[in-house]
Amino acid sequence: MTFGSMNPARVNAKLFAVLFLVIISAGLHAGWALAFENKMYPGVHVDRIALGGMTREEATQTLQAKFAELISHGITLSLDDRTVHMDLDVIAESDPDLSRSLIDADVAAAIETAYAQGRSHNAATNLFLAILPVIERPDVRVPLTLDRAGLSERILAAFPEYDVEPAPTKFLITPEAEAWRVAVMEG
Repeated sequence: MTFGSMNPARVNAKLFAVLFLVIISAGLHAGWALAFENKMYPGVHVDRIALGGMTREEATQTLQAKFAELISHGITLSLDDRTVHMDLDVIAESDPDLSRSLIDADVAAAIETAYAQGRSHNAATNLFLAILPVIERPDVRVPLTLDRAGLSERILAAFPEYDVEPAPTKFLITPEAEAWRVAVMEG
């Protein structure tokens, strides 16, 4: 069968169907993009907190409130059979301005990563990417900065029995006929 022998009505119907699907798809995408302009797409989460439909400002306020709640309530540590509560704020009693937190969150970086879910610089690619957050439900992690020294100090204060002084490494030297044998006694 050659192209010239095809029924023009069938060709027109197929072209119309393809064109109709393209127009409907483009219209749905345009409506979707307009509905979520300057908003997180549905399905986007940051540390298991749903941010879909929120603006960057709303999402920032939500995450900052959750982080402030974490800092104010502290954390619970469990080691063996003991559980202790640990505050995450270090209050400087001599000068309150020197008070600090043992953990800091880069909420702005997490918000930008979350907002980028389903978006690219290519409009054609966005046709497919915009729906992905609904399907994949991405969970962006908030970058954290830890005061490791401060946290270690607090953990050792909570569990002092685990603060054991290190013993130096020792060598056991045994003379033998042809060579001396050295055994290491680890610290």
